[in-house]
Amino acid sequence: MGKSSAPTAPDPYTTAQAQAQFGQQTAEFQSGLNDVNQVGPTGSTTFAQNGYSANGAPQITETQQLSQPEQQLLSGQQQLGLGGQQLAGQALSTADQTMQDNPMPNSSQLQQYGNTAQQAAYGAATASMDPYWNQSQESMDASLRNSGAQPGSPAYDNAMQSFQDNRSSAYGQAENQAFGQGLAATGQDVSNISAEQQLPINEYSALMGGTQVAGAPQAQAAQSSLSAPDIMSAFQNQFAGQLAGYNANVASTNSEMGDAGTLGLAALMLAG
Repeated sequence: MGKSSAPTAPDPYTTAQAQAQFGQQTAEFQSGLNDVNQVGPTGSTTFAQNGYSANGAPQITETQQLSQPEQQLLSGQQQLGLGGQQLAGQALSTADQTMQDNPMPNSSQLQQYGNTAQQAAYGAATASMDPYWNQSQESMDASLRNSGAQPGSPAYDNAMQSFQDNRSSAYGQAENQAFGQGLAATGQDVSNISAEQQLPINEYSALMGGTQVAGAPQAQAAQSSLSAPDIMSAFQNQFAGQLAGYNANVASTNSEMGDAGTLGLAALMLAG
C-alpha cells in the first residue's frame, strides 16, 4: 500500500492577503448599499467614487446641490449678508462715536447734575411759597398786636413760634420733593444717554439678523451592515479536515501492517 504525504498547512501570508481582499470587496459593496442618492424639493445629495486611497480604501465624494429657487435665495441672502456686514460695521463705528460724544457720566458728575436739578426744583417751589408765607406772617403779626399781644409776651411768642414751625415744615416738604425730583432727573439723564448709545447697537443687531436657507436633503437611508467572509477560518478548517483524513489513513495502514505481521508469525509457527 502506497504511503500518502501529510497535508501542507495554509500559508498565513497568502491567507491574510485573501482575507484582506474579501474585506475590501465587502467594504466597497457595503458603501454602495449605504451611499444612497437623495432628491428632494430643496435639492439633492449624490455620491460618487473617485478611485482609492493609498491604503486601498475607496474614496467617496458626497455632493449637495440646491434646487434653483433655493440657490437663488442663498445667493441673494449672501449678497444681503455682505451688504449687512458692511452696514453693521458702519453702525458699530457710529456706536463708538456716539459713546465718545455722549459718554456715561461718572458718579461725581451725576451728583452735580442731581444737585443742580434739586436746587432748580426747590427754587421753583419756594418762588410761589415765599410771598404766601411772608404775607401770612405780616397778617399774624398785625392780628396779634391788635389783640393786645406784643412781641416778647408769652401769647405773641407762642403764636409766632407755632407759625414758624408750620412754615419750616412746609419748606421741608418742598425740599424733600425737590430731592426726589433731582434723583428722577439724574435717572432720566442716564436713561437718555443709554438709549442714545444703544440705538446704533440695536441697528447693528438688526442688520446681522436674517433667515437661513434650507440645506439640500441629507442621506437618511437605513444603514446596511455586511461582514467579510471568514476565509482564514475556512482555510484552517480545510487543513484540519485534510490532516484528520491523513491521520486516519496512517492509522489504518498501521493496523493492516500489524495484522499482516501477526498472520506471518502464525504461519511460521505452524510450519515449524
